[in-house]
Amino acid sequence: MVLTTDLSVHLQLVGSLKTALLSQNKNDVMESPMMMMKIIIKCADIGHSSKATLLHARWSELIIEEFFLQGDDEKELGMEISPFMNRGSENSAKNQVGFFEFIILPFFDVVAEIVFTPGFKPILDQVHSNYNMWKKAEMLQLKNIKDILDQVFFVDEHRTGSTQVNRTSFAPRHTGHGLPSSPTSSGGHSPGHSHTSMTMGSTAPPPLLESTAEDMGETPPPTLSIPTTIAVASSAPPPAIPAPNV
Repeated sequence: MVLTTDLSVHLQLVGSLKTALLSQNKNDVMESPMMMMKIIIKCADIGHSSKATLLHARWSELIIEEFFLQGDDEKELGMEISPFMNRGSENSAKNQVGFFEFIILPFFDVVAEIVFTPGFKPILDQVHSNYNMWKKAEMLQLKNIKDILDQVFFVDEHRTGSTQVNRTSFAPRHTGHGLPSSPTSSGGHSPGHSHTSMTMGSTAPPPLLESTAEDMGETPPPTLSIPTTIAVASSAPPPAIPAPNV
């Protein structure tokens, strides 16, 4: 089930949902516990795309910086830099638009139709709103994530301590060269896992955003409830069987 988050099976999942929708077999999906769990874990995996605009911007910057940190290490080790991880050829607006158009929107659109309609609509609307922000950045020909955050998402106007003149990035900076040398610098992760340092020159976590969904004129998404029927065995002892008369 966890492998549902692997993008190599993403198209297969979306295709299965679209097939069920076109063949009017929604109930087959709704009545399949395994399929429902796959949908839910996939929603959680790419859920930052449905967050309130500024929270989505924050997570996007962190993810992009994590990619660049991996690219930095690959470059230093003489390896070929993985796609989307080359800091020197950043085009974050175009990359995010592509991510939404090929991964995010097809999935959330079909989930809204087949599973959670109509309660899913506020979440779907937020996904499309975030997508439009990246489209705007692409139209402005912005490539650097810092420029996008400042000129499109306007994060400085909502940041904690916004009276500061200098902009402090959401994303942590690389504290050294190459792979981290200690659990402290790597956040305690094992090799092969994300080693993004969250120190930013101190032990404090990245700044939180003060603004809420209401502050931004957005309606917080509702809590979705999925009806389930669970049969629970009775804990009462079985009735006594009377002994036969002799």
